[in-house]
Amino acid sequence: MKAEKICALLLAAVLAAGAAGCASSSRTVAVPEEFRLQGQCAATEKGVYRVKNDEDPYAFRLDQKRIFYIDWDGCRETLFCTKEGCTHDTGDCPAWVGQGRMFGTEEDGSLLIDQPAEDGDEVWRVAPDGSEKTLVARCPAAGEGDAFLVGKNGTGIWSVAIREGGTYSLMVWQQPGQWTEVFSAGEVFQWPQMVRDNAFYYETWDNESKRATLWRAALELSAEPERVVEYSIDWNRILLQGDAVWLADGRTGTISAKPLDGTGEAVAVCTLPEQAREHIVEPIDTDGSRMVLSWDGSFWAVDLSTGETVKIPPAGVDASGYALLPAYYIGSAGGQWALTDGYLRSREGIQYTGEGIQRTPRYDAQPCRLDREALLDGKLSLTEIRSDS
Repeated sequence: MKAEKICALLLAAVLAAGAAGCASSSRTVAVPEEFRLQGQCAATEKGVYRVKNDEDPYAFRLDQKRIFYIDWDGCRETLFCTKEGCTHDTGDCPAWVGQGRMFGTEEDGSLLIDQPAEDGDEVWRVAPDGSEKTLVARCPAAGEGDAFLVGKNGTGIWSVAIREGGTYSLMVWQQPGQWTEVFSAGEVFQWPQMVRDNAFYYETWDNESKRATLWRAALELSAEPERVVEYSIDWNRILLQGDAVWLADGRTGTISAKPLDGTGEAVAVCTLPEQAREHIVEPIDTDGSRMVLSWDGSFWAVDLSTGETVKIPPAGVDASGYALLPAYYIGSAGGQWALTDGYLRSREGIQYTGEGIQRTPRYDAQPCRLDREALLDGKLSLTEIRSDS
């Protein structure tokens, strides 16, 4: 299914039981200004909205998704609908998404929802308090292949249309009217990154040369994409955060940064110790002076001014002996907090073995609030999120 295939939520590796107190620090992690396209979350300083299936996760239904809201202070999740008498199972419900997804926010805090319709998409706006849901536009399919909405601004509603063979076009829908192609690229489109400051960031990969390129396309008519940075698929990983794109090199252990607007060159910020070499080094989070990195199955907190590293102890191990380490839901980091899975809980489930059905234990991950300040300092601090659903 289109929305599921392109924008499926990248679930985090889970954390085991145990909650620590919050770290005290005068430093604050900046609230992300961007909207991450891969996920189903949108975070603010006060809380995070997320789209999830409210049915039994083992029923594999993809048409019962709803919006939920988690307030950071209370660590409480509630269905994002305040409409009196609402049954929450039809398109009239502000929280109901069905097979759709959340794809953006507006200046007043309204959420933008993309719901598949016959031969196209419907764009809905949900009020910041969850009281109402209004139809913004009905857009026909943006091309013959798959397409997904990436943003909305004063010009119109923007979509990326994936063409046969993996090439793509950036399109804009202006009401009343039709889709206008802003540019079309011959490179194979691989991964959308985010929309920020009216620009669309995306990656293309060249599997022959083992090189990847991060591009920046302004969301305006007659825009042409600009190359931000090129890197090795085999050894480099990137993180778009703050005003920079951060690059980690697993061969040399070098952490570099380059302005996100594409100007200037990548500048080496620090060099990791020898133990980080010859591993894939993955940047997880940063505030510009500290960074959390992953390599060789462990998480490390790094002081970017000195390169000094501290190994972050896992909360435990799973049944197979693998360390349970935090990773954020995409788009879920807001201010000091992030949403992550944690606290494995077991329950009885069923499994089809090919010969019959047998009862077997199932392990569910309890959502938790993760303290980003503590993680950047090399500690793990979790608070369980209570749910009204």
